Amino acid sequence: MKKLNIYIAERYVVAVRTTTGTRKIFQVMSSKSDGSVYVTFPYFEAQGGQMGEVRLDPERKNPSDIVVGDGFSVSTHFVKYSHHPSGVAQFSLTGKVKSVVRRTSASLSHVNGHFFTFMVQGLEHFDQLRDEERAFNPRKGVVEFGLDCGLDQSLKFVGYYYSERELASRTSYGANTPWIKTVTPDGRAVMGIALATNYMYRGERTYLMLTGEKIPTITVSQEAFLSFMGGFDPPEIAFNHRYPTSFLMFIYPVDAKSSTLENIDLIKETN
Repeated sequence: MKKLNIYIAERYVVAVRTTTGTRKIFQVMSSKSDGSVYVTFPYFEAQGGQMGEVRLDPERKNPSDIVVGDGFSVSTHFVKYSHHPSGVAQFSLTGKVKSVVRRTSASLSHVNGHFFTFMVQGLEHFDQLRDEERAFNPRKGVVEFGLDCGLDQSLKFVGYYYSERELASRTSYGANTPWIKTVTPDGRAVMGIALATNYMYRGERTYLMLTGEKIPTITVSQEAFLSFMGGFDPPEIAFNHRYPTSFLMFIYPVDAKSSTLENIDLIKETN
């Protein structure tokens, strides 16, 4: 039987080691009650963002060429991404942002592969990891990507969701560590780590394989930039160009207070 080295914690703090210390980037957690997956962004300086559903028609040539923003909403808060076992995916924030940016995507029992992509630029705007936070804590585990990059480096994090059996078929551990070297579809080697979730299907556990890598500058027009994509259709739709497909996306920062887009805040930021 193949051995799986899994990192287990109630909440994962994803961080990156830079040349001037370690910065906390985002969090991942899984509900104890039903296994829902949540991705939160508490470490970025609070600024507004825009979010909505991106639709790709069957004639799309290159997803990177899509124009987003039509029909999007804005918020002065940093929203949370939720993906529930039913497949309902949404951006919201309890008591502060309406749960209206949502769609029905693949259920957790049918996700097999790409789960989300998060790209970030402007690491100096994220909180530093304190020395006392490094100690192992089963309630909050630090997942530190040792990229040793400068604060001006742009990064991409990709989450892949797999059953225990599928993960075992895709990974090979050469040492007693949850960190492994993975190969992207285009042949690049990146570091990855398997994170345990609380969702089980037919008696089988599920895991989030998270990778992180350096990428070219995302934009030269602004110092900081963050984008998140999630809530994808099942693979048989998402990768079949005969059918339209959709996903959720947010972009930060934007000037939400002066935007003409619909503001979905329940509580407006006053600062």
